[in-house]
Amino acid sequence: MAIYRCNKCGHLEELQDLYIGTNANCTACATPTPVYATTKFVQHLLAKYFSANKEISVLKQALSEQEEDTPTENENLEVRNTRELATASQHEPIAKWLAQFQVKPDFDFSAVDTSGFFDEGAEILGEHYPMMREVLDRVKFNQRKGYDSVFFELAERSQKEAQLFNELCRKLYGYSFFSRYNYNKQEKNCV
Repeated sequence: MAIYRCNKCGHLEELQDLYIGTNANCTACATPTPVYATTKFVQHLLAKYFSANKEISVLKQALSEQEEDTPTENENLEVRNTRELATASQHEPIAKWLAQFQVKPDFDFSAVDTSGFFDEGAEILGEHYPMMREVLDRVKFNQRKGYDSVFFELAERSQKEAQLFNELCRKLYGYSFFSRYNYNKQEKNCV
């Protein structure tokens, strides 16, 4: 049997042996395509398959050797301390990649360092959790319902509690957890 595979559309078809060594018009897109003996075509296909398979094995071996070497570099990396991620060595792979395109980046490492970023809010929540639990519960409830704001009435709370609520909401807004924050001092509420 004879066979062809169109290089333009990928159509594969068998023909009679008398077409071997000629060009046939693809029945799918009419592009002239060389016709081969089926065994020669399959041999060529298998050679490509085994070559690709060998290349994959070599790449896997190189990758496993590389993975064995890398953990020692980062074994003492403290993931929660983002100051360790805000270094030139952490950004070097990005800089090398950009250099391929003649781009010289100017990294602002201080923007990557978020150490202590959540500490103040977490401290308020932890020290005053029984009272602050209401904030968390109402935010979760409103998110589940698809509401876009949370309203807190502070008039009936003590001055200290109202200040803590206000401080927490302001911090969450500052850390971009809340997209909007408004404290109405006269009416003693915040949104």
